[in-house]
Amino acid sequence: MHRIPIRLRLPLPIVIVLCCWLPDSVAAQSWIQFADAAAATPSCIAGDELGNIFLGDISQGLFRSTDHGKTWQRILHDPAARSILAVAHLPGGIILASTPSALFRSTNGGSSWKNVDVGGAAIRSFGRDSTNRLVAGTADGVVLRSEDYGSTWKRAVIGVRQPRILCFAFTPTGRLLAGLEYQSDGRNTGGGLGISDDNGASWREIEPFMVNTRVPSIAVHPSGYIILGVTDANAQRGCSLFSSSDDGNTWTIVPMQHTAVVSFNGIVVNGKGDVITNYHGSIYRSPDKGSSWLQASNNPKENPSLLYRASGGWMYAMSSKAIYSSTDDGLTWSVASPDLSQILPGQLSNAQISAITPDPRSTTGAVFIGTNGLGLWVSAPAGAACRKLASLKGDTVRSLLCDQQGAVTVSTEVASFRSTDGGATWAAFGPNTVPVLGFTTDKRSNIWATTINNGVYYSTNSGLTWRTPGSELHGKTVRTLRFDNYGRGICLTSEGVLISEDEGRHWFSVTNSIGNRAILAMEVLNSGAIVIGTEAGVYVMDEYLTGWTHITDALPTDTIFSLARDPFGRLYAGTRQGVWYSDNLGLAWRRGGMMLGNWAVTAVAAHPTGEKVYLGTNGNGAFWGIADTSDLGIDIVQEPTSSATMLSAAIRTAVAAPNPCTTYATFQLQINRPTHVTIELCSLTGGYLQTVLDDDLSAGQYRQHLDVTPLAAGTYLYRIHAGAEVIHGRIVKMP
Repeated sequence: MHRIPIRLRLPLPIVIVLCCWLPDSVAAQSWIQFADAAAATPSCIAGDELGNIFLGDISQGLFRSTDHGKTWQRILHDPAARSILAVAHLPGGIILASTPSALFRSTNGGSSWKNVDVGGAAIRSFGRDSTNRLVAGTADGVVLRSEDYGSTWKRAVIGVRQPRILCFAFTPTGRLLAGLEYQSDGRNTGGGLGISDDNGASWREIEPFMVNTRVPSIAVHPSGYIILGVTDANAQRGCSLFSSSDDGNTWTIVPMQHTAVVSFNGIVVNGKGDVITNYHGSIYRSPDKGSSWLQASNNPKENPSLLYRASGGWMYAMSSKAIYSSTDDGLTWSVASPDLSQILPGQLSNAQISAITPDPRSTTGAVFIGTNGLGLWVSAPAGAACRKLASLKGDTVRSLLCDQQGAVTVSTEVASFRSTDGGATWAAFGPNTVPVLGFTTDKRSNIWATTINNGVYYSTNSGLTWRTPGSELHGKTVRTLRFDNYGRGICLTSEGVLISEDEGRHWFSVTNSIGNRAILAMEVLNSGAIVIGTEAGVYVMDEYLTGWTHITDALPTDTIFSLARDPFGRLYAGTRQGVWYSDNLGLAWRRGGMMLGNWAVTAVAAHPTGEKVYLGTNGNGAFWGIADTSDLGIDIVQEPTSSATMLSAAIRTAVAAPNPCTTYATFQLQINRPTHVTIELCSLTGGYLQTVLDDDLSAGQYRQHLDVTPLAAGTYLYRIHAGAEVIHGRIVKMP
């Protein structure tokens, strides 16, 4: 039997936290979503009694605004709901949204949704009466009726020609009207009107008003006066308004001056009884049932295609690019959403994020975002929209790695690739003919590749050639590989966690006391402790490999999808219930902001400076937040150490990070026995500048923060005195 050489490690004593740094806003109490520019094609609009607006887009999904159109949030995250055809609301927070293949229903204003069985009908219009009876129309003449707020539906048909049902309206007598468009072989043959006197169970039709037209809008005055818009289907000539004073039995044309092609796609009646419509690229109102028309003040500059009347005097007009609002029942208007393509979140905001990593170079500010099914994206600085890196082959990103020179290495379902120009071009990278899961580097900057059923490979020449280490990993699937500060390798395989004490040449299994729980994520702390995420929470093994400890302090004992640490040892966990963080070796945890709720966080990363945190969710896109750096005092994580475990040196490790730095640097010290410690900052020529620390310290781990914002950009020296021992180092302050 082959014996694996193992470096002797002494037992780790119990850790007692005397003072731990758990900032309230780490990992950001508020998160900012990465967004791409939405190719906005709005299709429908509705509102509720609380003032919320719901906007459906033909390719981007359903959005809600709680501030009258200034900002928008995607609220329907089902993959089958990216194309919204129609939206409606009922009192009590009930929202209905239809897609080409499904109907979704929410009873809490859009916070959660259920799929309603409508037999696969593609609903394109909704209508409701004063008692909240609902009707819905399709593109093939099918009418669906509901008397239980949209929970269940009955089916009827308008005529044998199966017209497209564009809109509905109820008259004061209870009669139901439907605006129709007839087609033959895909060509428009006229617009008509469907009439039902039994709530849509049976129908009769009025012949087309004009050839090559459609009836997209109907409005009913409280007196029973009905007005409908007839729009030219081919947009070749001006169209007309028709009115009826006998419950829709007969119709007459409404005289209007046509000096340009107009499209009466939107007609509403406000609370005063005025008829509001779009006309000549503006909004007009008629106070006398269409006899005269007045142009509204501060009119939209674009021809609005849809009009909607909400509660409290609010009205909304929607064009292809913007949304306008009125607070006085349509008399005056202002811009609510000036550019929907910049305001609406794009498809990235609805993506399943598989990997995320920042470019460590401070000059770019770029963040690379990998998705399941939507490929690789990159953010730009200064809040610009993310863009998709279309030149990369593959739609599912398995892993991402960005090195100090900005080279990006990506593994997809197709192969693995590398780019040295920010993702503009890609070259094949990694071991040939081997399915690669991910890449990492060791302290010697060697590149390691983890694979499916082929163990690990490593390269000492930037990926030109690849070799395999010891045979212990051959034939295994290695999902994650990390190296600690001592060069020790730790890998997560399908069979558990394995350790290498000789820089990856040989591997051995660690004690498995977690049963058959699936291990989904792994991270290695600065101290060498190992943290794993499982389907039942987090387990921690100390650096001496004495066994696993199940952490149940605050952190949910639920699925842990991802783990990451920053240069200060701060640990982040992406869970089924949001993101959590720990600043004391993973022993205690706190939630990283409530904004994410219980969204599943599938990817987590920290910037090398420790200033920002990045995360990806399962269907809600990617976010970033600013970590709290307000506490610049000394932090102590005390480790009582018996005389039997004392080492000869007073100080075991001393690390300054981040380095280079921009706002602060942190000295991380591990003291082996009580001693007096000083840290001094000096100029590059050795001149004394300031004392960072001057104190008697007991044995344990410490962090001392240094505010570098007053310092000019450049290189500085530091001296650490621990008893008779002296450690020298350099810190680079970036502009």
